[in-house]
Amino acid sequence: NYKIPDAENFSELYNRCLTFVEEHDLRNKNLVIVSHGYTIRMLLLILTNSAKERYKEIRAPHNLIFKLDFHNGLLKNNQTLNV
Repeated sequence: NYKIPDAENFSELYNRCLTFVEEHDLRNKNLVIVSHGYTIRMLLLILTNSAKERYKEIRAPHNLIFKLDFHNGLLKNNQTLNV
């Protein structure tokens, strides 16, 4: 959980993203999120209920759109679309 000066460590980023997901009830909305790689990967980790240890396995290249379909707050479908 190393921290670069003036930057977030893993736990801080995770907590910030989790708070964002919960405060904005993202599992019950249709929306588009545009962000840089680390944050979008963390949001995908949280929204797909993946273990924190899988963070490095999540890939978020610039040419992909991630479509997550939720029903009653539960993930029903997870699609990756090429642009």
